Amino acid sequence: MYRLSLLRNRLHLTYANDFLSGFVGGVIGGAIVGAAQNNSRSRQATQQRTTRQYTGVPSAQRQENRKVQTALNYFGFDVGTADGVFGQKTRAGISSYQAYMGYPVDGTLDDFEKQALLSSYDRALAGGSATVQQVASLDDGARGLLKIYTQPAATTPAVASDDDTVLAAAEDTSSSIPVFGEALAVSSMDAHCDAVTLRVAQTGGYTTLSTMTEPTTALDEQFCVARLHAMTDAEAMVANVKQFTEAEMLDQCMGLIDQFKVHTTSLSFKDMEVVMADAKDMIINSGQTPAQLTGVGQICMGLGYKADDSDLVVASALMLTAVGNTPYAEVLGHHLQAGFGTSQRSDLAAQWYVTAVDALNSGQKAVFAPNEPGRTALLSSAAGQLVAAESDTAASGVFQVPTFNAD
Repeated sequence: MYRLSLLRNRLHLTYANDFLSGFVGGVIGGAIVGAAQNNSRSRQATQQRTTRQYTGVPSAQRQENRKVQTALNYFGFDVGTADGVFGQKTRAGISSYQAYMGYPVDGTLDDFEKQALLSSYDRALAGGSATVQQVASLDDGARGLLKIYTQPAATTPAVASDDDTVLAAAEDTSSSIPVFGEALAVSSMDAHCDAVTLRVAQTGGYTTLSTMTEPTTALDEQFCVARLHAMTDAEAMVANVKQFTEAEMLDQCMGLIDQFKVHTTSLSFKDMEVVMADAKDMIINSGQTPAQLTGVGQICMGLGYKADDSDLVVASALMLTAVGNTPYAEVLGHHLQAGFGTSQRSDLAAQWYVTAVDALNSGQKAVFAPNEPGRTALLSSAAGQLVAAESDTAASGVFQVPTFNAD
C-alpha cells in the first residue's frame, strides 16, 4: 500500500461524512496504517459501534436480508436503507410486494416469495440496458417486471414462414449449448468469472496483445484477473486487522454503498471528470488521510468481490480512485463494460480504462498483476478499440435514415 499526496488541505465542514469519519478513520483505517498511538480512541469507537450496530441477527442472515431489502427498493416497494434488519418499514414493504403479486399478505416472506423476488432482481440486473428499456415501456415500471418474470412460460405458436430454416432452427437442440461472450446473461460477478474461466480453458489461455481480435473478451478476462487480485490482497490485509472479524468488517463496509450512492449512480450517465470531482469533494470533507481511505477501500473492495456484491465493489473502487489511487479506475471501467453495479456503458467505461492506463504509464504502481508487463499494453489497446468502436457507432448511426428497397 502506498501513500499519495492528495487531500493536503483537508476541510472540516459540518456536513462531513459520518461514516468515513467514524469507520474509516477511527478503527479499521487506523489499524491498517499501524496507528498504535490511537488505541484508546479506537477502543472507544469500537464500543460505540458495537452498541449502535448490534442487532442479534447473524452476519450471513443480515447479508441476505440486505439483498431482500435492496430488491424490494429496486422494484418500488420502499423499505428505506438496506441495513439487514427487518423493521416495521421493511415489513410494510414486504406486505406491499405480497399484495401486488397476489400472495397472502402477512409481512413475512416464505421461501417461494423470497426466491421469486431475489431471482427477479438478479434477472433484472443481468439484463442491463435492455431491462431499462423494458421498464420504461411498462405501466407499473420496475415492479411490472416481477409479473413478467414469474408468470409461467408460454409456448410460442408456430409462425408461418416460407423459410423452412425457421422451423429447423426451432427444432435444433444444438443451440442449447452455452455460448460464452456478449450473449451470456449472468446474474453475478462470480458466475461471470466462472464462465470466463471456462472459456479461457477451452481456448487454451488468456487473450494477449498479439491474439486480441476484439476488446470485450480481453476485458472480461482482465476483469476477473483484477477481481482475483483484489480478493487476495484483501484477505492478507484482513488478517492484520485484529480488532474485527471479517464478517464484522464486511458489515461496516456495507455503509460505503449508501455514502457513495449518488456518485456511483452517476457513473452510468456522467462523464468521468464530473463523477470524480463530486466524489473528491465528499472525501475531502471526511477529513481522513489518503492512507486510511486507501486501506479501507482495498479491504472493502476485496470483501465486496468475495461477497459478490457489485454495489460495494463499485463504491470502494470509486473511493480508491478519487483519493488518488488512479490505477483502480480500471475496476470502474470493467464494471461499466460488464454492467455489474452500473449500467452497461462501453463509452463511459473507456474513459476509466484510459485514465488507469495513463496512470500506469506515468509511473504509478500497478495494483493488479504487477508482474505481468504486457497487461498495461493490453488494457490500452482494448480501451482504444472501445473508443474507436463508439466513435464509429456515433458517426454511422446519428443521422442514418432507413432505406426501403422495392425488392
